[in-house]
Amino acid sequence: MSIVNHDSWDLSEKCRKDRQRHNEKIDKAIRDAARDTLADESIITKKGDRTVRIPVRGLKEWKFIYDRNQKGKKIGGVGQGNVKPGDTIAKKQLDSNDPKAGNSPGEDIIDVEVSLDYLLEIMFDELGLPNLEDKEKLQNLVASGFKFESITKKGIYSQLHKKKTILESMKRFSSDIREIIEVAQTTEDLAKKAYYQAKYNIKEAIEIVKSNTVDLSIDSSTVNPMINDDDLRFRLIEDNFIEESKAVVILMCDSSGSMSKEKKYLMRGLFFWLVQFLKKCYAQIEIRFITHDVEAQLVDEDLFFKKGEGGGTFCYTAFDMASYLIDSEYSTKEWNIYCLYCSDGDSWSIEKDLPSLNNLIDKDLSLFGYYETHPSMRRFYGLDEGELLSEIVEHFNLKVIDLGNNKEFYKNDDKRIVCGIIKDRDDIFPALKVTLYGKRDAK
Repeated sequence: MSIVNHDSWDLSEKCRKDRQRHNEKIDKAIRDAARDTLADESIITKKGDRTVRIPVRGLKEWKFIYDRNQKGKKIGGVGQGNVKPGDTIAKKQLDSNDPKAGNSPGEDIIDVEVSLDYLLEIMFDELGLPNLEDKEKLQNLVASGFKFESITKKGIYSQLHKKKTILESMKRFSSDIREIIEVAQTTEDLAKKAYYQAKYNIKEAIEIVKSNTVDLSIDSSTVNPMINDDDLRFRLIEDNFIEESKAVVILMCDSSGSMSKEKKYLMRGLFFWLVQFLKKCYAQIEIRFITHDVEAQLVDEDLFFKKGEGGGTFCYTAFDMASYLIDSEYSTKEWNIYCLYCSDGDSWSIEKDLPSLNNLIDKDLSLFGYYETHPSMRRFYGLDEGELLSEIVEHFNLKVIDLGNNKEFYKNDDKRIVCGIIKDRDDIFPALKVTLYGKRDAK
């Protein structure tokens, strides 16, 4: 049996770098494919599962290729067989006009399973609730585990603070030696020998020095502090509390008969990821759900995402319900309040919608957002957007947000309003981004 031995292990370092590079490529592939997963119905509708499957293109392995026969360049090599210089050794290229089924390898696509939390992290790394204010009455003490900042003289040995205990022992040792020197009027060397001889009893050590019975054979340099019960120090376990700002997000959606299955699907895609993000990033946040047709209802999360469509459309009923909720439960002096509404733009009560919306926005909201889903059929009839959106844009003097890719979003920073059109699943991520444009540095 032979043993391979060499002085340089650079190959191991190269393997580590190759593995790191491969992992980085996998991570990048997941990030590139993540946005396409946002509106995946299998993710939005599944319940209780915190894992997501993302299809990514397979990464090609390095391999040697002999004689590509590149045009204008001959590549030689060493080999055996009945061939002559210049002969092509390669697979026959398929004729693109060949009607028969092809037999060339296709592109590798693999499903990578990642956690929902990881997907949220890579998609919303720099985002957070905008205008999250630390209001005076809003500071809330929230338990965040335990801390060991306090020190006590009594406790269990599993919580013994070794460093503090040793320091206390050294302090007591130094104090006792100084007292022996001062009372017995002796040197430090004799004081340490007497202290050791008296088995660390300060009174006996003083008597030994005064009676001139110090054992001179004791090496004073080996006399070290001894730990007694008075030196013991223990960590004190305490509940750890941090100050956090409270916030409430009121989600409203149109559940009238004009909200088709596709429109509801886009609304679910937007609000589903918004709810997941908020729950992950903010411990002290409440999310309330309102649906409406001609009447508004306060519902739970499950019904909000599953409620079918039917009835007419009175948008103001949802705004009035949100205003009532704020007045009765969430004072703007104590809460950061975010109201987000999704509809298809059809409204039978524009003359009531705008005054009601005015009343809601005047409550000093941290943000009001309105999203109009799937107005593609409107474009077929030559209309740019729903009636409600056009009225809001004009009434509140909203300006176009330039996203550089023809996405249609509007905002007014002074009034803290953002609006947009969601035509298809590709518009969901930009809508989330313009909604959560605030840095997550205040929580």
